[in-house]
Amino acid sequence: MKTPTTWILVADGARARVIESNGPGAPLSVVKTFGNDDGRTKTEDLMTDKPGRVGESAKPNQQHGYEPRTDAHEQAEIEFLTEVAVDVNSAALAGKFDRLAVVAPPQALGRLRNALDSHASQRIVAELNKDLTKFSDDDIRERVQDEALV
Repeated sequence: MKTPTTWILVADGARARVIESNGPGAPLSVVKTFGNDDGRTKTEDLMTDKPGRVGESAKPNQQHGYEPRTDAHEQAEIEFLTEVAVDVNSAALAGKFDRLAVVAPPQALGRLRNALDSHASQRIVAELNKDLTKFSDDDIRERVQDEALV
């Protein structure tokens, strides 16, 4: 019987990597790394100028600043995590892995959950609500091995 291939997706809003495990004790390999330069940039450096102005119809000579629903930093993070999820979705559809463990801080984990399609989300065997992007591959394996059998 073939040992299932497990992918460990480790991400935050600025960086991500996919680590592959072919069973407990098997060597780990990095499948892909992702980087988001905008994820490390301050919000004010991402915006080109002040928010737009809008007028009120009840008071024709008054205007106030328009605040976007998401700031530029948050939008860059959403786009980055969506890009990561699209890549994982494609790999799931192609059958490149059998099981998926997702490791990310709370907000990034939620965004990844929303962006993963059914092909990938059905393969999730573990979720770890932590930022481990700066940890070594072996440290990450140690933290998810009980749930993901990697």
